[in-house]
Amino acid sequence: MLVRVQTSGAKPPLFFVHGLHGVMPLGRDFADVLGPEQPLYAVNANGLDGRRPVTNTMRDTLPIYMEEIEEARPAGPIVVGGMCDGAWPAIEIARALRLRGRQVGPVILADPPVMARSYASQDAAHDPVPQVADDAAIEVTRKLQEKARNAGAPTSRDTPDLKNLKPELERQLYQQVQKQMLAYASRPYLSMPFDPADANQLHLAALAGVGSLIALCTHLPTPFPGPAQLILSDRRALGFFHREMPWHVLLPGARMVTVLPGDHIDLFGAGRRHVARAIKFMLEQGPRLQSLADLRIRSDAPTIPRSGASGDAVARQA
Repeated sequence: MLVRVQTSGAKPPLFFVHGLHGVMPLGRDFADVLGPEQPLYAVNANGLDGRRPVTNTMRDTLPIYMEEIEEARPAGPIVVGGMCDGAWPAIEIARALRLRGRQVGPVILADPPVMARSYASQDAAHDPVPQVADDAAIEVTRKLQEKARNAGAPTSRDTPDLKNLKPELERQLYQQVQKQMLAYASRPYLSMPFDPADANQLHLAALAGVGSLIALCTHLPTPFPGPAQLILSDRRALGFFHREMPWHVLLPGARMVTVLPGDHIDLFGAGRRHVARAIKFMLEQGPRLQSLADLRIRSDAPTIPRSGASGDAVARQA
């Protein structure tokens, strides 16, 4: 469900994708910091308002997101971003739109997980996202799964099969998501895309949130060669830069990284306006990073100069 947070301004619009539970409630703070010249749209989970069906796979979710984006902005350059686990659909939206010939700036990822939750599943590699279903990419994901399990990720025996939940587990998951929605709504700085005091709206939001959680937890990411800009909490930064972690394989293209102090909860709570300022910086620097990526493609040189283990351009903000 697309929310038009701010439609004024001549800059390429930013479409920012929800996190694990299907809501992107930071539009008000983001728009205030980004300024009136930056159009901003919040991408929330399908079915949240009851007008579209709830989807619980990326295969079904992505076409609807892209349809809503192209209805809102049928032409011209755009930027796609995502918060938390919303990094996965943000990457896939950017990938798919680029393949259609759309001009999409570097994807902006705000504190994505160190590793995909789907790496806990032994069988996830057998159900790849159709947009990237090539043998080489799938083989990469199998190797990443093995690394993740060796690094201590839970195995499929520890993780319920989210695609085939028993009624009792499904009910428990619904109740957990509904409880989380109410917790979000209790925070006065968040702008929820539904009225939590309306029982029907809360019910629809919980159903959409369950669909979002299942889709994101079962999605198997594959390498995205386009440029990417990341905003990381310092607690997750180590996992991103560690050479054995998946992001070096998943983002082989040009990367720009900003590290902010605090943990993941801090980042989107007390630090949310710092995140917004980092997004503003990323939007300003996006064309330069895209030019670097284009130049390296043309020259067939390494995508990013290596310095130390990471090879990323890093800005640490206080």
